[in-house]
Amino acid sequence: MNKQGIHRFEFSIYALRMEAIFDDLSSALREPRADVWGEVRVVAVDLAGKIFTGFAIGIGFAIVHAVAG
Repeated sequence: MNKQGIHRFEFSIYALRMEAIFDDLSSALREPRADVWGEVRVVAVDLAGKIFTGFAIGIGFAIVHAVAG
């Protein structure tokens, strides 16, 4: 008799934990997802702009040096 009470108690704790896990899981699936690649995209666009500016300045110096002789 005592064993049955223990098993019922453990089962109820297990059932409550599983219910909490499913509640957390369902709320996580309902929430909008964060854009993981957003920060990477910002850094990549910034780097591309800096590289393009560097090439433009370098080509400008090359043209000036070619014309100046």
